[in-house]
Amino acid sequence: MEPKYLVYALCDPTTHEIRYIGKSCKGMERPKEHFYKSTLKTKSVKNSWVKSVLSSGLVPEIQVLRICNDAEHASSSEIELI
Repeated sequence: MEPKYLVYALCDPTTHEIRYIGKSCKGMERPKEHFYKSTLKTKSVKNSWVKSVLSSGLVPEIQVLRICNDAEHASSSEIELI
């Protein structure tokens, strides 16, 4: 069974550098949502980076940083890791 609460990183697929840290209460579903065209319409540094990676034919790597038991632990872990 996939863990529900995660803290994850989006990493550059060529350098493996962490470019974004987020949390999810939907397992791996939330990190993958960052790659949907509908979510990339909003202007942000993260979205510009994701679009540039996708346009080069690559996909950002998703790295699970922490698996958490509840939303509160996920939120505090996200803040700590940022």
